[in-house]
Amino acid sequence: MGAFDAFADVSPDESNPWSPSGYTASLDQLRQLLSRCVSVGDWSGSQGGAVGIALDLWVARELRRAGYEPDAVWPREHEPRVLPASVARAIGRLSPANQDSSIARRIIRNAGSAGSAVFGEFFAKNVDVLVADWDRGVELMVSTKGMTSSFGKNMTNRWEEFTGDLRNIRGRFPLAVLGVVFMADAAIVDGEPNAYQRLLDMLRKLRMETAPSRAYDATMLILASPMTDGVGLVMSAVPEDLHPNQFFESLLTRAFERLPVSERDGARRLYGDRELPTAEVEPTGGPTGPLGD
Repeated sequence: MGAFDAFADVSPDESNPWSPSGYTASLDQLRQLLSRCVSVGDWSGSQGGAVGIALDLWVARELRRAGYEPDAVWPREHEPRVLPASVARAIGRLSPANQDSSIARRIIRNAGSAGSAVFGEFFAKNVDVLVADWDRGVELMVSTKGMTSSFGKNMTNRWEEFTGDLRNIRGRFPLAVLGVVFMADAAIVDGEPNAYQRLLDMLRKLRMETAPSRAYDATMLILASPMTDGVGLVMSAVPEDLHPNQFFESLLTRAFERLPVSERDGARRLYGDRELPTAEVEPTGGPTGPLGD
C-alpha cells in the first residue's frame, strides 16, 4: 500500500476558489483529509506520516483549484507523485491510444519518482509541495509541518528547519515563491499558551516584509482537534493574517508578479483582472497592493 492510498477516496474539490472578495480555501477538503489521519490511527507524532501527506495533498489540490495544470504541481494525484513537466506534456500530446501504450507507461514509470528533491545553495532539499520545470528551476515551493504534541520542546527545531531551508533555497532561486503551512493540535492554545505565542511569532517573522529577500512569501496556521469521528478545525483561533485564505491569495499574487504574463494562463484567468504590483528592485515578501491592504 502506498503512502497516499489512505486518501484515495477523498475526491478533490474542483470549485473556483476566487470571488470578488478574494480567495476562499476549501477547509472542508482539509478537514476530510485530516480526518482520514485519525481513522487510520496516525495523528500524534505524525509530522512525516499521514498528517504531513494530508497537508501536502491539500496544498497541491488548492493550487490546482487555482488553475495550475494538474501535472505541474507535485505531488500529483496519482503515481508517480513526481513527473517532470516536460515528460507529462510530451505524453499528453500523444493520441489517447498511445498515451496508454506500454512504452508510454514505461517512460512515465522510469521518469517519475515518489518524492521531489531540489538542489539549494548548500544542499539538496526534499520538498513537500513543488512547482518546477527545467526552464525556470523552482517556481513555487511550500513546506508543510504538523505538530500534534510536545509543542514547546519542538518549536526551536521548527525554527531552525524553516530558516535553514529558506537560506538554502533562496540562495539558488531568489525569485522562487516560498510558503509555509503549519498545522498544530488546537490543544496548544489553552494547554501551552507560551508555545502558542511563540508559534505565532515564528510564522509572522518568517515572512518578514521588511526584508523580502530573506523571507518566505506567505505563511499559514491551521489549528485542528482530533475527535472520535474525525477532525474539527478550530479556525476561529487563527489570526486573520495567518488564515489559509490570505496565504493562498498572497502566494498566488507573488507568483503572478514574478512570472511573465504569458505563463500560467489558466491560473491567471481564474485570478481575474487584478492589478499586480511591479517589483523593480526585488520581489515583495508580504501582502501588498490591493489584495493585502
